Amino acid sequence: RRLSWLRPMRPQRVHMRSRFVQLSHDLTTLRWSWREYVLILEIRAVVYRGERPSDGGDEPSPADLLTLDIEHGPHHRPRRTTLRFKEPRVANVWTRGLRALLRIQRRRGLEPQFLQHVLDLFRAVDVNREGSLSHSQLLEFLARLNYEPTAEMARRIDGLSFPVSVDTTLDLVRDV
Repeated sequence: RRLSWLRPMRPQRVHMRSRFVQLSHDLTTLRWSWREYVLILEIRAVVYRGERPSDGGDEPSPADLLTLDIEHGPHHRPRRTTLRFKEPRVANVWTRGLRALLRIQRRRGLEPQFLQHVLDLFRAVDVNREGSLSHSQLLEFLARLNYEPTAEMARRIDGLSFPVSVDTTLDLVRDV
């Protein structure tokens, strides 16, 4: 996996800070601080401004070639995180990589509204904002889904390596 220095920006923030952004080893989370992350499943669009100039003209500006917008979050609370890279080539690589991950994740087979409900519950239970759940948090997550594990599911859960990622959690939800 390749890591890059870039600048995540939120529209509500005027001040930009350089951050080291990384993709988790299991390819489920984009993280730039201990408490701030985006689940790949929550990304709705990846917009590379080099493809669509922000000023509406025919040619992208030099800043557009370095800028990537990630639209994410639930539809009732949409968010946009803007990443500004040091080189256009790196911005293009991140754009293609994130779009490929989105194509893969969208084949997971859960209804969009249910998937969003599950992701909202995952974030609510993930009180430490780590992007993963401990054993007790996973049991709380399942309880919030009104699911009491069968003996077979309890054995499967006990056999997991904790903390579990959002992918592992979704695999369990699909099997429930």
